Amino acid sequence: MKRRHLIKIATFLALGSVVTQAGACWIIGANTLVAGAAGALLDANGRFLGVINVCGIPDVVVVDTNGVAGDVQNAEDDLFTGCPITFVQE
Repeated sequence: MKRRHLIKIATFLALGSVVTQAGACWIIGANTLVAGAAGALLDANGRFLGVINVCGIPDVVVVDTNGVAGDVQNAEDDLFTGCPITFVQE
């Protein structure tokens, strides 16, 4: 009886650790999927479903006189990926 009890406790602990680790992986995957899929539902103005502004300050890329583009500015306040980018000639 005691051996069966120990095996049962060991099984519960092993399954619990697997489920705990799998839960974190599922959360990371779900967040990535939602952010990527929701980015496809943005219109040209950066609004989600045409209603909610999720892109914040408009993203800008400065292009120098040689045609070399710089880094994207103001992208850190975007809630989704795929926000429209405006190219500005220097």
